[in-house]
Amino acid sequence: MRRPKFVESAGKQSRAVSEAEAEAEEHFKTYVWYPQRAGRVDLVIERAQQHGVAHDLVIRQEIAALISFQRTSEWTALRARAARALGRPPGPEGSLGKLAASQVARMAHRVHTLISGANGMLTTGDHPHDATIAEVLVSTPAQSIAGGTDEIQKSIIGEKILGLARESDPSLDLPYREVARRSQ
Repeated sequence: MRRPKFVESAGKQSRAVSEAEAEAEEHFKTYVWYPQRAGRVDLVIERAQQHGVAHDLVIRQEIAALISFQRTSEWTALRARAARALGRPPGPEGSLGKLAASQVARMAHRVHTLISGANGMLTTGDHPHDATIAEVLVSTPAQSIAGGTDEIQKSIIGEKILGLARESDPSLDLPYREVARRSQ
């Protein structure tokens, strides 16, 4: 979805255009990226040190796995961007990147929970990023839904990249009114 462009006529904007512009601006705020959706991987080492758990072997392994996975997904995104700049058609990187972003968010959720414990859900505390971490923990499931659910991305990869048969759907040949509804 693209942001609409509003053109001024004779140097003035009518009230209707001004209101439409304000409404569009409010609508598009939901599409602004904020780093909590990505799990704030950049904060895990600092927070582990602040909470005195940076030397815990389990937490160190989880942090290493998280940062490694995040960096490899960034490299995949860079390769995809370079391929598009060279004029190559898009490959599986979009769907793979979406799945990787969901996985990074879940891994970051796990690491932040290991570091902060139950206090991670509190929006106030001794550390300046406590509210941010609480938002990360609450918003993690959104990453799996936004931009197409993980299940849809897996279907795209299975069908278009791996060449697997499409999932069977017995309702494809039925008229819409005969398709069973979940609420019934």
